[in-house]
Amino acid sequence: MTVEQWLQAAMRNAFEIGRVPGERAGWPHERFRRALADRNASAADLVVLLRGVLRSESIDRGFSWELELPESLFTKLKFEFERAGIEFREDLALRARSWRPSWVTGAAESDIDQCVRPTQRRSDERCSGDPMLEALGLSDYSSNAQRDAVRAVFCASPGDTLV
Repeated sequence: MTVEQWLQAAMRNAFEIGRVPGERAGWPHERFRRALADRNASAADLVVLLRGVLRSESIDRGFSWELELPESLFTKLKFEFERAGIEFREDLALRARSWRPSWVTGAAESDIDQCVRPTQRRSDERCSGDPMLEALGLSDYSSNAQRDAVRAVFCASPGDTLV
């Protein structure tokens, strides 16, 4: 199943479609699908996540990628498109404009939109856990910094403030 086919199926029935295809794992696509399935998600929530999908696909493909929405979803969301920088045509195809706030200097538009793409922000530096961690059913820390933070909390004296 292509990414487009998966997105079309997710927009028709977010409850029955499986997870996003593997090459898009970690991208905004799955968050968009989960929001579609959440009856409490507002139109603004959905449009912001949809914009992330549109921009991440555009950046990956190297051109302004478009997605056609089912009419029922289009009708529900169309009043939020302008605020989110999404353009639409009469055939219900959407495209997200790149965005660069006026107060950001020294960065290209593509640098700003990179936030929609999954990136590894730190290396995987797992380290062995403490006996107290094992009592909680955990075997290791995700990093040395996490270990130090947890130890600082456990070793703080009553009444101490930890920032």
